[in-house]
Amino acid sequence: MNAIRTRVAAVTTPQTFGLRPFSGLWTTARFREAEQWLGRPIGTTVLMVSRNGADTMLSNVRALMNPKAKNGIPADISQRLRVVMTVPLAFGRGVNAKTPAGQAEIRRLLLGTAGGQWDRQYAAAAQAMVDGGHGDDIIRLGHEQTGAWYPWSAVANADAYKAAYRHVHDVMRRVAPGLRWEYNSAVAGFGEWAEAAYPGNPYVDVIGLDIYNKLAGKNPPPFPVTWQR
Repeated sequence: MNAIRTRVAAVTTPQTFGLRPFSGLWTTARFREAEQWLGRPIGTTVLMVSRNGADTMLSNVRALMNPKAKNGIPADISQRLRVVMTVPLAFGRGVNAKTPAGQAEIRRLLLGTAGGQWDRQYAAAAQAMVDGGHGDDIIRLGHEQTGAWYPWSAVANADAYKAAYRHVHDVMRRVAPGLRWEYNSAVAGFGEWAEAAYPGNPYVDVIGLDIYNKLAGKNPPPFPVTWQR
């Protein structure tokens, strides 16, 4: 993990607090209510867009960046937030890396991305970020790639993942050179695939790790015990 450790040591960012909003939060009143309940300002938001298809992904990004859209971030909130936009690196559902056939299909999808199949949509998504006033925020690209559950999984396809990540980075950065880039892994498979799939320091500004506090089994321990574990 030397490259990742070096990157973590080299980058420092101010502490902030963020959330991933769900349906109903994106009104000014609801957002301020959430901040009041938390007792601190919200400085960052993690957003998710569809992996069903490249055009759907683009439509989602445009809607989020448009304060007049149904799911758009209100203008008075948007301009004080750092947006972390979670962007798929390939498209489709029902594909996973748990079988050789699934790994072969994921490889095909990633190489299609690396070969420029979705360049138009990725470039337009970057332009939407710029138009929405977030051209210097963060793209969380191909997240949780060390797990087997997404159609861009790096499991058994680390080289294809790196090629796709670097290609999309370059396509979007030509449109929005101020964007920053997050390499985000899951706990599952991290030791085996995180280093292998790492695209390199020139392509990464932020390193993230997704950790979920899940209650396991039919008779989970009390919440404080689970949290301490």
